Amino acid sequence: MGWVCTNDNLLPGVQLSPDFVFYEKLRVAVSVSMQSELEGVKADVELAAWMGLHLLNKKRDQENYAILTKEVSNRLGHGVGESDFETIPKTITKDTLAHLLRGNPFMASAINSETMADGTQRLCLSSHPTKCNECPNFFQKFTSCMDKKWDRFHAILSNELEIESVTIFRASPSGEWETQELDGREQINVITSTLMFYFQCVHANLHILHFIMVAGLYTVTRDNSKLEAFAAPYLPNIILKYEEVRTLLISKSGALVKGFCEANRPRLLGVFTELLSFWGKCGGSKQFVDTFLFPAKSRRLARNDVWVPQFQMQADLIPDFAADVATHMSADADYALPKCNAALSKFFKECGSDVFAIQGIDQWLEIISVTGLLHGCTLSLTRVTFTEANLWQMSPESDEFTLNIIEQMGTAFGTLVGLDEDRQVFTDEGLEADVELKKVVHKHLEKSEQLKQSYAKLQDQNGKEFKTWGWILTDYFPDLFDAKQLTITTYV
Repeated sequence: MGWVCTNDNLLPGVQLSPDFVFYEKLRVAVSVSMQSELEGVKADVELAAWMGLHLLNKKRDQENYAILTKEVSNRLGHGVGESDFETIPKTITKDTLAHLLRGNPFMASAINSETMADGTQRLCLSSHPTKCNECPNFFQKFTSCMDKKWDRFHAILSNELEIESVTIFRASPSGEWETQELDGREQINVITSTLMFYFQCVHANLHILHFIMVAGLYTVTRDNSKLEAFAAPYLPNIILKYEEVRTLLISKSGALVKGFCEANRPRLLGVFTELLSFWGKCGGSKQFVDTFLFPAKSRRLARNDVWVPQFQMQADLIPDFAADVATHMSADADYALPKCNAALSKFFKECGSDVFAIQGIDQWLEIISVTGLLHGCTLSLTRVTFTEANLWQMSPESDEFTLNIIEQMGTAFGTLVGLDEDRQVFTDEGLEADVELKKVVHKHLEKSEQLKQSYAKLQDQNGKEFKTWGWILTDYFPDLFDAKQLTITTYV
């Protein structure tokens, strides 16, 4: 019969509407690159086998990291011919973190602001439970769930999102947080591994969100051929990837729990629910961007052209896209849009008290699209997995590539493979059942592609900046360049 979904398989206070009775039918909807559940597993296993042969029990030194990054890059493939820019980072520095804070929305969403002793406002990153805590963001809420064995940090940022100062804190035997002297490399390791923990929490929650949202769309579009055709591009792999998140990340033995929050799993899952509700009650993509990704009170402290500008430009296309699709459907009686919207609203009301406020297809499209854009940026950030700044916390007592490290790297690699062409946000693939709708969507696809092409042309791909940071910058390049895509859903 396969895996069965019950109410307690989701999060505290969150369940699927009883109208969703299609679990197994939706589960078998898979993408071209995953015609079976084994495709992603095959990539994991093959890389893990290679690492077991070439790296297991060997020193995590510069030479072996160079071997590792070359192999991962070769196996990933980049769709750019003979690429001579760094596609997998070998090390993480303060400059790396600044580029990630400026270019990756997961990292940018961790930034907060605080009032200094002289009354001025400054940008900060802080995992300390009381620092930078006037209005805690989700970075602070997730890191508050980490076991006390992990160091905390407090960093002050410039208006260009560069780290100006860092203080590290370590729990004393009595449980008090005391300042700890670490060298620059050790500070980077603490900051990077903590940010990666946060990233994986948000990433996992995106998969849960998209599972619920796609389940809702699937439920309300059955027995209407035009609505079924519209829904089809959103369906593949959603349940398979949700199941992976449940098992590999947030189960009792999952990496986020066992690695960071073993004593605090209930609290961690409570923050998952809080974040899911925060997203689910957004009125649209603009509210999502303005409240979760780039809150105004912090954004005004940064130079206005540094805070993930390419993401914001893509996100700005979404409201008109959703409105145009909804207007087209409203004008075509075959869609029976009022009935669809009523069923969609009912479905989400039944997913938990005060969890979702989705009222119709336009709002659904805005939330799925902006979170799809966000999910696409996992394809750069996951590459940080293969650096010492992230891996050290998996085996802190060892300086070798342990079995646990190799298993975790294999799992990470599986999230980087399996992209399908034309499965980006604004795709018009699969809409042949309604040629006019396809034209409506294609207009917005062209705008998105023009932004990507213009941005790519602006980059000096022979210059030092691109050769060093191309693995970050290419998030906003045309589809499949550098094995990247602003994904339509969490299908990879």
